[in-house]
Amino acid sequence: MTAIEQIQLARAALDQALALLQPVRITDRVARPKPALPALGPAGSQFTDPTFGSRITRITDATISGGSWRVPSNTHLAAWNADGTAFYVLGGGGEVRLYQWGAGGARLIGSPYSQVEPCFSRTAPDVLYTNGGAHARTIRAYSLPAGTFADLLDVDTLVPGLDGTYLGGLLHAAGALVVFFGGAGADQHHYVVRWTPGGVKLLDTLPLGYRLHSVSVDLYGRYVLLYPTNAKPYQVIVWDTQTNTTTPMTVATSGHDALGFGMLINADVASGPWDAAQWCIRKLSNLDHPTNLIPEVLTPKAIGLADHTSWPGTGPIFSGTYRNQAVEPERPWRAWDDEILRIPTDGTGVVERLAHHRSDSTPGFWNQPIVNADPTGRFVLFTSNWEKTLGLDPKGQVRQDVFLLELT
Repeated sequence: MTAIEQIQLARAALDQALALLQPVRITDRVARPKPALPALGPAGSQFTDPTFGSRITRITDATISGGSWRVPSNTHLAAWNADGTAFYVLGGGGEVRLYQWGAGGARLIGSPYSQVEPCFSRTAPDVLYTNGGAHARTIRAYSLPAGTFADLLDVDTLVPGLDGTYLGGLLHAAGALVVFFGGAGADQHHYVVRWTPGGVKLLDTLPLGYRLHSVSVDLYGRYVLLYPTNAKPYQVIVWDTQTNTTTPMTVATSGHDALGFGMLINADVASGPWDAAQWCIRKLSNLDHPTNLIPEVLTPKAIGLADHTSWPGTGPIFSGTYRNQAVEPERPWRAWDDEILRIPTDGTGVVERLAHHRSDSTPGFWNQPIVNADPTGRFVLFTSNWEKTLGLDPKGQVRQDVFLLELT
């Protein structure tokens, strides 16, 4: 036996041993209603999902501040750093807590100030983008090792005479920062900036006839998705910053979405039977030609189901689904209801069922199970009110905490 053959044999044996250590993922379509609520320990404690076997760590609890702790409201934001070794969580009052993540669990490493939800750099593991300055309209880079800020761009230098406005959101992809602003409140913004060290591109949507609810950017940093207020004139419009053109998306436009490298996935049906548990994928250069991710939808048909989707950019997407009991009080429980899922993007439709998130989503936005996956696809942060058993915050509202699900 040659040396190369010996190495290959040893590698095969190692791969086989590692495979035995991996949990068996459940991919069936059997309805699995939630069992008794698992008892929780304090922040840092771990437990196993009783139905699907995933290991989950509780990241926050009420002893930290008495208030809620959550992942970002927008799954387009990178709550994880570029190599999956650090993440942040948000307090109910906007506080930011940075954690190092590794073999020893989660370790608090900082609490940088930011008036917008921060976004980690997609390329530099030690950089978190925030905002601040005299008018809170300056984009800043926070260094994790040094604990210091560096100012990058004051949007007041791009649009003179700004008053009574703020940054509506901040995103990063492939060296490009994207921010929107210009309005006095939510749904009133109309300026979008794409900034790189090499230059700035500015778009004003008012001459185009609409204001902005939100924006996002693909992981190449080329395509900026514009979400007009009240979904008018379209639900999604794509600004190609390379050609400086805007194009509406007109086919299968519903549902929360996630962006990869020149690709978009959203919870809608490209063709065939309609069901709320269907996702489709398309190229941003070919907007109106999506294809389904689930070849055969579940039955009976679901209408009152929504999700929040997170995508590392390649490989499967992660979804936190939640039922709307008010819309479908009589529908039988199905597979994928109130679960955290890993959904392949190759069209095979073999969905991995990872956990019940145990968040009672009615009513209130923050009670929805928002998920945020790390860039390696190994870990998923999610928000849960643990079926409203976590107590109340200082304002008398139901608390939420952040949990971390491990796939390895």
